[in-house]
Amino acid sequence: MAWCDTRGGFDAGFLVFVQMFRAWVSSNFLNSPRGAVSLVTSFAQRVSSMSTADKMPRTLITVPIGNISEFADLNTVADLLREVNNDELTDKERIAKSRFLSGKAMKDSGEDPDQRFPFAEES
Repeated sequence: MAWCDTRGGFDAGFLVFVQMFRAWVSSNFLNSPRGAVSLVTSFAQRVSSMSTADKMPRTLITVPIGNISEFADLNTVADLLREVNNDELTDKERIAKSRFLSGKAMKDSGEDPDQRFPFAEES
């Protein structure tokens, strides 16, 4: 079954699937602050970089804001994340929360947080 019609648009079945998926994400992850933490943490990715001068690769965690925005309202996710006390989070959850909120702030200011080179901010 093809998701696209001959004109390159999505067929109605796919659009219904996307709406159902968004509703599922909303009801399972965006109904509580801890759910939002789980959602953002599940998207956290390790990114490594190594130059010729480095003896060990530099690694950091990024959160792809664009991917999350495809099926969740970023403002809702951010509001829920702000409700969670950092003392209640694991290190990975705390970093994912921080990366999401900083990426959303960049997006709100007109920048594309998914296109930045992540190690530029670490230098």
